[in-house]
Amino acid sequence: CSSTSSISSDARKEGSKGKGTIIIVHGLESNSNSTVCTNMAKAFHYHNFDVACINFRGCSGEPNDTILQYHGGFTDDLKHYIQILSNRNRRQEGKGANTPMEMEEKPIYISGFSLGSNIVLKCLGELSIDAVTQHNIRGAAVTAAPFHLRPHYRRLIDEPFQRIVYAGTILKSMKNKVDYLIENYCDGDTETTAFDYWKVKNATTIADVEDGMIAPLYGFEDKFDYFEKSASLTVVDDIAVPTFVLNSADDPF
Repeated sequence: CSSTSSISSDARKEGSKGKGTIIIVHGLESNSNSTVCTNMAKAFHYHNFDVACINFRGCSGEPNDTILQYHGGFTDDLKHYIQILSNRNRRQEGKGANTPMEMEEKPIYISGFSLGSNIVLKCLGELSIDAVTQHNIRGAAVTAAPFHLRPHYRRLIDEPFQRIVYAGTILKSMKNKVDYLIENYCDGDTETTAFDYWKVKNATTIADVEDGMIAPLYGFEDKFDYFEKSASLTVVDDIAVPTFVLNSADDPF
């Protein structure tokens, strides 16, 4: 199987005099055109922020260009975009380093929801103080943050409403992508050793897809290993920027 990668993002900008740039990170199988993302972007833009919403791999409407998909703890693409944005905010090479005042005028903030919240928190924890010193990230605000993925997979199985309405829709979307991966990156071989094609095709839960595809593609032992190593809870104490988390007591996820 072959592998390359690129990043997709949507941006709304009116110039360079805004208060800073806010990166929005969407939820599981969502995208930058979702109602939540567009409403957040409009609200941020109204308050004079530039806005960029990154799309997880395969979620932008364009097919993914690598067999590697996104997952609940995959922070590489977000870090890459942060690097692109922070480089763009710096002076051109040869003109000297930015002064503290100039950097203060070009801050980066990050917002996310649901699965995107876990990725934001995990990313900030991994970056730690570098988020401030290297990228000028000045704050984050997330909603519906799972913190730990393992307890949540049972809710998507045990509660009928979640299993049928929420998980059922997302499961269908995830399963629809597997044939594209086989045809484009595994030479049509449904017996590929890259991941368990038949386990994904016959999956009845999101956890089955994570066990059959996400875990082997990213080197996890199984879904439980993936849950443990992808949790933001293990690194939140290392977050070095002001971070606001809003969770509802009756959040279905």
